[in-house]
Amino acid sequence: MKKRLFVLYIGISIIWPQAHAEQRIVTLGASLFPPSAYIDKSTGKCVGENIDITSKILANYNIKLEVVCTLPARMYRLVKNSRVDFTVNVKSTRALSPYVEFVDPPIKKLVINLYRYGTKSEFKTISAIRGFDYNGSRQTLVDQNYQFVDLPTAETALQIFLMRRSDALISYQSNVALLKRQNTIIFLKEITVTPLLEVDAYYGITKNSANFDLLRHVLSDYAQQHNLEYFVPQKAY
Repeated sequence: MKKRLFVLYIGISIIWPQAHAEQRIVTLGASLFPPSAYIDKSTGKCVGENIDITSKILANYNIKLEVVCTLPARMYRLVKNSRVDFTVNVKSTRALSPYVEFVDPPIKKLVINLYRYGTKSEFKTISAIRGFDYNGSRQTLVDQNYQFVDLPTAETALQIFLMRRSDALISYQSNVALLKRQNTIIFLKEITVTPLLEVDAYYGITKNSANFDLLRHVLSDYAQQHNLEYFVPQKAY
């Protein structure tokens, strides 16, 4: 108990002076990944579940959130060059892992699905987001001699699949569900969905960020205060 109180005191001692001094500003690097982060077509603003929950958390510590919303490949470069303070991703993303520290608890649970026309034996090409490893699923499929058609976003990957310019689509379930609602897309009956795996997404704090310690303690403190297993209420996204 004494050890827990000491750790909590250290965290508060770091957060408290900064929270009550001049308002701090931190920058979230948000990869275009609906519904977690996407451009609202009516306002042109970057919105999404990850941005909403992050703003809510930081508001408790008088920290202002700025958001850079861009393609995943560019986001990886921004993190590598310490141009953003933190981001959200899965731990298996090799382009990020050397440059961030992922912090517990996870922000949410994600489901990766394979969408295809007909049976597995009938497809050869798979549309996907460029740079996404899909928690090892990409390499597994490459090893089985499937060919990837890489696109910049979840939306363009879905479009290529629906235009039958690829035989299959690998995507996070949440991406496809939102894009279907936004674009009033109805899948043909011949499209089958195969769940591949579930994976947790985490906040990853840029190791060279000037706000590294602040963010690590704020996220940890908020999670402990609210006894969280996930920052976003748990469900299969």
